[in-house]
Amino acid sequence: MGIRDWFGRRRIFKQVYSLIDTGCYDECLALLEQRKAGQSDRRFLFAYATCYHAQGAYDKALAATDEALEKEAKNPAFLLLKAKILFSKGCYERSLELCAQALANSVFNEETLYIMAKNQLALGNKEKAGALFYRALQTADRRFVESRLLLACEWLLMRDALPKVNDNPDAE
Repeated sequence: MGIRDWFGRRRIFKQVYSLIDTGCYDECLALLEQRKAGQSDRRFLFAYATCYHAQGAYDKALAATDEALEKEAKNPAFLLLKAKILFSKGCYERSLELCAQALANSVFNEETLYIMAKNQLALGNKEKAGALFYRALQTADRRFVESRLLLACEWLLMRDALPKVNDNPDAE
């Protein structure tokens, strides 16, 4: 790949992820279709899967993540995205399995723990969900106040739903 191609692709990906960040999934898919030209680059596949997931086209999103995982089976970003898609489809057990794989290979601990907690909650395991929300809160990057606040709110809501536990065994 020449330097011109490299810069052109980099510019396209910048546009693609800008569209994803602003929720413009139709425009993003149109740009991807216009530029793809038979490429199966993992970044294209990730963008396709993200857009299809956001639009509720779960089977297309899974197909894109599966193709990406064929190229990089242990990529935590792909594993986590597939876990999110499966969660959206109601496949909570399989989603948990993928989260565990992603967690083993990941720097996305906060987000992975959060998805695991949502899966446990969906399965009715409130105690496990509460513990996972709390772990996600503890691992959250302190620079991102918004994500920490969301995690704290989820954990507090979970904590209130859990049976009361004496945090201080010495106090009577």
